[in-house]
Amino acid sequence: MLTINDHGKRLPYTYKEIVEIDYPDFWNAANESIRRAYAVQEMMLEMLPVFHDHLSGDTEKWQSEKAINTLVNYLKLRSLYGFGHYIWEEANQWCHELGKSGNDVDYDGIEKAKTDLIALFETINKVDVIDIVQDMDTGFQKLEKALGSTDFHVMKGLNSEGLLSSWSFRDILGTLEGVGPTDNLWAVALNSAFPTEPNIGGLMESEEDNKLVRLY
Repeated sequence: MLTINDHGKRLPYTYKEIVEIDYPDFWNAANESIRRAYAVQEMMLEMLPVFHDHLSGDTEKWQSEKAINTLVNYLKLRSLYGFGHYIWEEANQWCHELGKSGNDVDYDGIEKAKTDLIALFETINKVDVIDIVQDMDTGFQKLEKALGSTDFHVMKGLNSEGLLSSWSFRDILGTLEGVGPTDNLWAVALNSAFPTEPNIGGLMESEEDNKLVRLY
């Protein structure tokens, strides 16, 4: 049942409503971040099949400049797709913490959630997706600079030994900057099924975020 306070403001009953009503600036910014993340993933979905088709399956060519450049650009697209999912997860996590802390009147928790959300929004704004995608020579390096120490899952698949191998953004980055593309990285890039649809939902749609936590 909808309840209005003396000032004509709707009262929140759930964690989701606490964020939406009591912290509207963060609610709106988090929703916009998820909208942008979804758009990034949709853009990557159009390009990934094309770039994957151009990956060399000839091991003798794996260390050529052309083959490496193609691989790095494919990994850049996979990383941007993974970054989109990361944005969604982080926005949901810290909005949940904001709603929970708001309900508990935990001022330290509220400030931490706000700080982490602001940091997430700042990271998103640093990633110039169009420029990074179009830059075939230094786009991956631009993505690295924009993300700083941020890490997230990118892909998993069978490596050159036939074993399942999982790669995060920092794993890929460390390998490329350390020893260059290894046989294992090549194999996983070739064997890992590229995504065919977004893996992003809405904001605070979980059962926990929508259960009754307040009574008036």
